[in-house]
Formats: sequence, C-alpha cells, structure tokens
Amino acid sequence: MKRLYIYGGGSISIETIRLVNKINLKKKIWDIQGIITNSKLTKKSLEGIKLFNEKKIEIKANSYAVCAIGDPTIKSKILKKLKKLKIKLATLVCPDIYIYKDVKLGSGSIVLSGSQIGHTTTVGENSLISFGVDIGHNLKIGKNFTILPNSTVGGYVYIGNNVMIGSGANILPKVKIGDNSRVGIGSTIIKNIKSNTTVLVDQKKIILPRKSI
Repeated sequence: MKRLYIYGGGSISIETIRLVNKINLKKKIWDIQGIITNSKLTKKSLEGIKLFNEKKIEIKANSYAVCAIGDPTIKSKILKKLKKLKIKLATLVCPDIYIYKDVKLGSGSIVLSGSQIGHTTTVGENSLISFGVDIGHNLKIGKNFTILPNSTVGGYVYIGNNVMIGSGANILPKVKIGDNSRVGIGSTIIKNIKSNTTVLVDQKKIILPRKSI
C-alpha cells in the first residue's frame, strides 16, 4: 500500500480521511501515516489518525502527501515544501462520481462526493473540489484552487492560480478570474475579476484588493 500523509488538521482533513476509507473499500491503496500540522497540538489524533509535526515525516519510495486545507495561500507554501522534499502528490477522487476521460485533474487534488466536472476541463495541481460542486465544460483552472460546497461554475471559464471560491457561489460562463482572488459565500460572478481581488456577496457592491502571493 502507498503511505499517505495528510496536511491539515481541520474539517477538510476529516473529510479526506473518510474519502480515503471509501476509496480503500473498493481497493486497498492508501495507508494513512498521519495528519501533518504545524499548529500547536491540543489533541493527539483526528478520526483515529495521529497528528504530528512535518519534521517526523519518513520519506520512502512509496510516500505520498495531500493538502487537506482550504486556504490557497497556505496550500501554495505547502506545495513548495513537498516539491523540495520530493514527496509525490496523491490525487484522491470519490469513487462514486463520474469524471470524463478528457478531464485533466492535477496531481495532489481532492474531489469529494456529489461533485461533477464537465468534459475538456483542466484542473491544476493541489486543488480541492468540495461537496456538491458543479464544474462546467471547457474550463481552465490553475493550481492551489479551492471551491467550497454547492458552488457552480459555468462553461468556458478561466480561473487563475491560488483562487478560492466560497460556498454557494455561482460563476457565469466565459468569465475570467485572475490569480490570488477570492469569491465570497453566495456571490454571483457576472463579469471578469482582476488578479488579487476579493468579491463579496454582490459583485456590484464590494470589491476589495488583495496582496499578491
């Protein structure tokens, strides 16, 4: 079995553990070695899996890691560490969902249950597609992408690197979202968003600048 380290420690880590267990029911692939967190430890385990600092990782030929964190800024930093350590990235997809053969899903990505990805779509590495997400066809999505539950992205949308889309958001077709941007919970995006921008609730009301990663 492949040795898997999960970076995180929060609710997404719990859902990732459950996803791995679901994958292993069909075919035993992953052996979770632990949850990696650099936060001060207030407990020793999560869902029965031990928590520890990344300094305790044992790198072997069959070692893999996945980033179960929502914040693209943190994900970007962890991705750089993993590449420096030369740890392979695990791609975890819920076995109950259908993905077209021409979809390109980047290594290190997580796709949870109830989601779908349309044909001819490319998703960058180290991305998280949460529960009940509907991603359309012919999309190009950058790395370190996070989209939270019950969001919809129309066809022919371009999304840059390090973008986070909040729960229940609706991205209309043919929109472009620049690097390092954030889309707030329940927002409807009807026009392009420049890089390093946060949009909250209604695109016409609040647009905040962000610092580049």
